[in-house]
Amino acid sequence: MVWPGFGRDDLHPTSGKVSAAAKRVARSRAASYASRRRPLRFREVEIVSPSPPEAVRFYGERLGLPTRGAAVVVGASVLRFTAGTPPAPYHLAFNIPSNQIAAAKTWAETRLPMLSDEIFDFDFWEAEAIYFEDRDGNVLELIARRRLGNPSEVVGGPGLLLEISEVGLPVADPPAAV
Repeated sequence: MVWPGFGRDDLHPTSGKVSAAAKRVARSRAASYASRRRPLRFREVEIVSPSPPEAVRFYGERLGLPTRGAAVVVGASVLRFTAGTPPAPYHLAFNIPSNQIAAAKTWAETRLPMLSDEIFDFDFWEAEAIYFEDRDGNVLELIARRRLGNPSEVVGGPGLLLEISEVGLPVADPPAAV
């Protein structure tokens, strides 16, 4: 396999594989690129819910987020609900300050059905995350990305949720969709 951005000179002469030196350079380039990237931030996300009013009430009461009709405000993002039956649960990730994963866990576990007691450490992404469900069974994630360098003194509460940063769209038949 030739890694993107590398040519024949980077291949080992007998095995034809990418040399160890070329791999080190690729990792260094990837790390450099990742450190300069801005976070993905959705301004507005619309998902289907069996009961939009109940979904809005859940996010407003359980998470303390401001509501606007059939939507809630999640930091710099808006999460809007429309009536219907989703084919499968959605996945939504909310960025939180890079230094607040423990505080977020303490705050969240008193309000939400957690999917695990564990704080997941994703070394490659320089992030830590916790997972829980909303009232519709959607998988929600609070993720603290160390590379964003956005520490905060806010401890717990809806002020921890900075924006929606990931959206997993459900499909009825995942193997057929890829």
